[in-house]
Amino acid sequence: QQQQQQQQQYSNNTDDVDNSNKYNIRVGSHKLTGLEDATILITGCAGFIGAHTALSLRQAGHVVVGLDNMNNYYDVRLKYLRATIIRRAGVIFEQGDMCDDKFMSRLFSKYQFTHIVHLAAQAGVRYSSVNPHAYGMANVVCSIAVFEQAKSVMRNVGGESYPVVLFASSSSVYGRTRQIPFKESQRTDMPISIYAATKQSTEQIAYSYQSLYNLRITGLRFFTVYGPLGRPDMAAWMWAKSIKEGNPITLYQTKDKTPLLRDFTYIDDIIDGVVGAMELGADWAIFNLGRGEPQNVTELIVCLENEFHKKADIKIQSLPPGDVPLTFADTSRARELLGYRPKVSIRDGVRKFVEWFKDYTPVSLPANFTWATVHPDDAESIGVVA
Repeated sequence: QQQQQQQQQYSNNTDDVDNSNKYNIRVGSHKLTGLEDATILITGCAGFIGAHTALSLRQAGHVVVGLDNMNNYYDVRLKYLRATIIRRAGVIFEQGDMCDDKFMSRLFSKYQFTHIVHLAAQAGVRYSSVNPHAYGMANVVCSIAVFEQAKSVMRNVGGESYPVVLFASSSSVYGRTRQIPFKESQRTDMPISIYAATKQSTEQIAYSYQSLYNLRITGLRFFTVYGPLGRPDMAAWMWAKSIKEGNPITLYQTKDKTPLLRDFTYIDDIIDGVVGAMELGADWAIFNLGRGEPQNVTELIVCLENEFHKKADIKIQSLPPGDVPLTFADTSRARELLGYRPKVSIRDGVRKFVEWFKDYTPVSLPANFTWATVHPDDAESIGVVA
């Protein structure tokens, strides 16, 4: 009842609706079966969503080229494991920097990409206040580099323009909006974190590339994704690790002690949405990809406790600056145009995640393996929980 009252409190406020309809979808005449004979570039392929996307598309029989710089925002051994898994599945793995123009030009000359799934980014809300330059570079400057390469190889095939570009955005762009559920048409011009600001900037830049050059491009706003091979800086992983090891977990709450609500979304459902957006190949679109059912974050704790058969030692702290009290995706647009229908409940999703987590052991890195540092002056720099 408290959760419903909070949602009602937010939904009564409509001041931040964007009446300009700037993000209206433009589908054009494109077929809904746009993945035949696809050659797909996935940036950030050793990341959580990137690796799962690469596996799904490769298993469907497509040529998949994965790009990652393997930076040390979190444990590189996990990224190396993901890269190993996708390579064994037949993904062509390229380690490199998407901001390196010469490297990218060689890559785009070597492969004739029909689709680009741009998932590489500097992740994490709180770390963006610690190292904002890394976010500006990875999320904005390097995204421009990817869009420039896509623009340079645009071509017409059978009356259709290629490549089709998808890029990762975030629920963070909605900031502290009081209208729920979050709709793609809402205003997103008041970000409350550097991370959100860079994601919103990328959306604006992407829209410019579509308007200027007719580049077919779609943005995907992901909502609190979790699952096997997930990120160690996210709550599901950090709390699972703490409960397993008997260490306390940190639960944040607002000043008025309002429960935090998150639209936890299982990775398999996210991948369904990514592939659906690729198949649609809109001229321009933004989609929310979430479950559409925000949960009190304590529900995640309860699910983890049930899987580990242990009670969590919970420490309460104030919500850090840049974090929001609630995320809630309106997925009606994705449901209508992508056939997007999330299937995995938080209980089933946590069970699958914990089954994997219990068996996870960090791999050993080859002696000659190198990776990029998030901050050039601090080779040990890592992120904090997002």
